Amino acid sequence: MPKLKISRLSLDQEPATREKALFGIALVIVFVFAYSYVLAPKSKAVALLRGDLKGVESEKDSIQRLLEATAAQLTREQQAGPRVVEFDPWVERVLKRRVADPVEEVSTTVDQLRSRKVARRVKISDVTLGNSMKEGGLEVVPITVRLNGSYSAIRGYIASLERIDRPVLIKSFDIKSDERTPGELSAKVLLHLYIMKRG
Repeated sequence: MPKLKISRLSLDQEPATREKALFGIALVIVFVFAYSYVLAPKSKAVALLRGDLKGVESEKDSIQRLLEATAAQLTREQQAGPRVVEFDPWVERVLKRRVADPVEEVSTTVDQLRSRKVARRVKISDVTLGNSMKEGGLEVVPITVRLNGSYSAIRGYIASLERIDRPVLIKSFDIKSDERTPGELSAKVLLHLYIMKRG
């Protein structure tokens, strides 16, 4: 059997071109492997972290601006003093007035609409009641008032309706010349009386 001849490696000899090429290829393979499995994932992770950092810095700036605006608003409000909340007198009238007997409430309201204190210079020709209905937890009674008088007298009556101590709201208002009495006007006012029962 022939013997295998192994040539001895000498470090003093210049490597052959083929050996240089193989060594270069081996280095390239090692570098590609190292980049693909070690360096590339790390660079992607660094890029993601940089993106997250920019997002956090942007949020920090937004929160800082919001805090500054809130502090400035609080300072302005403290300098302005306590704010007084004003209620609409009509809404306050509805909320405060609670009745035990709705029939009596309607009757006294009609009497008040006819009274000389409210009517003053107008002539009340008729007051009629419509069917009551429910609206937002309140009982609503339509009241139609027909009256005659001069323009200024009718205007005064409308102003008096705004001042009576009953929760009434003007829903419609029609006015025209009175054919029977020259120089006078006739008007029809539709009111809604709001009733909140006690208890």
